Amino acid sequence: MKRNLKIILALLLALALVFCAACTKDEPAQEPQEGTETENRDNPDATGSGAAPSEPEPAPDPYAEYNAEAEKAFLQVVQNYVVLGELPGFDQDIPYSEYADGEWTNMYAILDIDGDGRNELVLRIAQTIMASMQENIYAYDEETGEIVQELWAFPLCTYLRGGLAIQSGWSHGTGAEGPDFWPFNVFYYNEETDEYDLDGYCAQISLEAMKEIGWEDRFPAEYDKDGDGIIYEISNETTGDLEWVDEDGYQFWYNNLFGDEPPLDIPWKTLDEFVHPNG
Repeated sequence: MKRNLKIILALLLALALVFCAACTKDEPAQEPQEGTETENRDNPDATGSGAAPSEPEPAPDPYAEYNAEAEKAFLQVVQNYVVLGELPGFDQDIPYSEYADGEWTNMYAILDIDGDGRNELVLRIAQTIMASMQENIYAYDEETGEIVQELWAFPLCTYLRGGLAIQSGWSHGTGAEGPDFWPFNVFYYNEETDEYDLDGYCAQISLEAMKEIGWEDRFPAEYDKDGDGIIYEISNETTGDLEWVDEDGYQFWYNNLFGDEPPLDIPWKTLDEFVHPNG
């Protein structure tokens, strides 16, 4: 009897194992949780906290301390001019006037104009007599605490090639140029000396203007290859060369020297913030 009971129990156990195996075989595979696999693949640094990976901190400015000291010195230069009429590199006092007319206004800006990482002072003195009008660029010598002049020019200057080239109009015209042109000097930044060198100048001669002053016989027509009655006199201070070119030659020279980038936008400020003895 006991033997028969054991056989029956064994058969029942075997049937139970077969039934469980069949159920497991027919059960559908479990789907992965939505979004988990994609998120882990697209964001391998995810920690589950929901926070985005931190960005690296920007490198410290190596000239921050220099520029802070330079700004103090530059502002003192402007204040000294407003109160005393004094400018570094200029022996005589400069008459100061409260009168301002549009762009012919005393202005200043502090920025890295020559791209060396150190800020400079750009100072435009236009509210004064013609002989004293000037536009200067000053640097700060951190070792001596002195103000060093990088440029002396006539305003108003146009800063091209990111500030490395400067077009400075003359104080007076020649009388031979047309109504839409004004002669100018060209300055270029010299990295070795940390100064702006005079590169040359450009003036225009118009046949119509020459006729008005009775000099039409002096017009060098042999250089007017396009026959428009306009030629340009271009000097090169480095080589000492002087040449006459027509419009095509002028445009080639100008674009080669200044490029086609727009002028640098100078963050000008007026001198109104500085105290003047007259109020």
